[in-house]
Amino acid sequence: MTDKKRRTSSSGGMSLITLTWVILLILKLAGPLDHMKWLWVFSPIWIGASLGVLFLIIIGFILLAAVIGIASSSSQVVVGIKNWFSKNDKEDNIDEQ
Repeated sequence: MTDKKRRTSSSGGMSLITLTWVILLILKLAGPLDHMKWLWVFSPIWIGASLGVLFLIIIGFILLAAVIGIASSSSQVVVGIKNWFSKNDKEDNIDEQ
């Protein structure tokens, strides 16, 4: 019996978005970026969130296109899957006899 050691890892770092936001926030509150609007201080957060949502939308469209392509009955993928299942059914019927 082998003794398995449990490995745990934790990430204690900040992301680039969070680090940028903290730096801009500190500079805004300390005074050097007093002329900067709050919209731009929080821009790393909303830009990062927007890119994440855009990524999910693109992945969603790709998956939707794949499902629509597979769902059409004349699709080569559907025909290939049907042929594979019918071949396996024939083999199962031969094995049972």
